[in-house]
Formats: sequence, C-alpha cells, structure tokens
Amino acid sequence: MESIKKLEEKWKINQQFIEKTRAELEIPTETKSDELLEVRNMLENKKNLRQSSQDEIVDLRHQAQHWIHLASIYTNTLLCYIWVLQQEATYFVHVRQERLQALVRGHLVRKQAMATLRCMVDEA
Repeated sequence: MESIKKLEEKWKINQQFIEKTRAELEIPTETKSDELLEVRNMLENKKNLRQSSQDEIVDLRHQAQHWIHLASIYTNTLLCYIWVLQQEATYFVHVRQERLQALVRGHLVRKQAMATLRCMVDEA
C-alpha cells in the first residue's frame, strides 16, 4: 500500500511539473494561429511555385520537341533541294558537254569540208 501511495505522490508531482512547464511554454492562441496561417501560406506558396515550375518544364519540353520536329522537317527539305540542285547541275554539265561536242564536230566538219574543197579545186 505504501508503495502505491508513493507512486501516486510521484505521479502528482510529475503532473504538476508538466502543467507548470506547459504554462511557461504556453504561447497565446492569437500568436499560434497567426503563425500557423503564415506557415500555411508559405507552404501553399511553395506548393504553387513548385507546380508552376513543373508546368513550365513540361511546356519547355513540348516546345523543344516541336522545334526538333521542325528542324527535322527543314533538314529533310534542304536535303531534297540539294539533291534537286545536284541533278540540275549534272544535267547542265551534260548539256554543256553536248554543246561543246557539237561545236567541235561542227568545226571539224567545216575543216574537213574545206580540205575536200581544196582537193577538188586542186584536181580540177
């Protein structure tokens, strides 16, 4: 029985100490609520900033994908134009070669005709 009484006394003393400590640490309710609101607002702002940052990252990724797609299209278009220009250049080189050959053949034919005419005049 005595041990129970001692435990009850210790418990009472401990409870008094806890209440006293709580009273010393007690912050007015207005201050608590103001601070809580401030903390909540700060957390909400952080959350909104994080969400807007994530949204911006997603938008930037979409823009990058769009620009990459456009770059591939324009690259393919440029390659097609280069191919067409090469084909035209090859054609014009071929045409010039044919014209030069025709010019040379014409010159040779005239030269041969002149030689033939000279031979005919000399024999006559």
